[in-house]
Amino acid sequence: MKKRIYLFISLLCLVSALSAQETAYYSPVLQVPCDPQASGAGGFAAPHWHKSEKYPLIRRAEEVRDLSRLPIEKGFFQLLTNGKDLLVKGVFTDSDIFNEATVARYLLDRRGDTVQLCLKPDSTPFYWLLQASPNDLQTCFLILGEGRRDLAQSRKPCKEILMTIKNRIDKKNNKWEIIMQIPLPLLTEKMEKETGKKINSWKFVIQRSNFSRHLRDTEISGFPQLVRHFYYTLSPSSAWLEFKGAVGK
Repeated sequence: MKKRIYLFISLLCLVSALSAQETAYYSPVLQVPCDPQASGAGGFAAPHWHKSEKYPLIRRAEEVRDLSRLPIEKGFFQLLTNGKDLLVKGVFTDSDIFNEATVARYLLDRRGDTVQLCLKPDSTPFYWLLQASPNDLQTCFLILGEGRRDLAQSRKPCKEILMTIKNRIDKKNNKWEIIMQIPLPLLTEKMEKETGKKINSWKFVIQRSNFSRHLRDTEISGFPQLVRHFYYTLSPSSAWLEFKGAVGK
């Protein structure tokens, strides 16, 4: 009788774990409000950000118990468009704000605090990897497919694609804020030229790499929740962007 009870409890735990994993792998739709006046130059407290929802960053899942778990140093991001560009605003608690990189030549998240975005069209395995750091550096790579993301030859640097970046560092209050204005028409044009595919929609993932002397390890968080083995990629649960207004052309 006891063996049957133990077996039943084990089965319940397994079902719960599997259900939790299925819940983690979802593709939410993120609303991107449109304000023709929106720009990175408008500042962090500009009125247009009041139109945009705040999405929390979730700690990367190392195992099932980490599902939906917030990082120690929390953060959130917001999305906006001016009818052309995509604007991403991030606000992060950060006890040790730094990035050692001095040139935007390599992957910035190997040198310190970094926020990165993955943008992938629905029509091709190619996707964009864009990174920015608190010391005003940025990188852009065209990745030739998730299954080849770890190969240097499959990460094509694109120096001609530049974001407009605005950082605000408040070390006294342990806060790093950043606005990234992404030239979506240019990303669309170059992607269509590279792939020969028409782009109608975008998948999206944001990831933050937080290095700190006050943490036991580098803290990786993002949205939707990232899974350990999905790095520089879209994760199983990438989001869809839904633009409120014409965008990308």
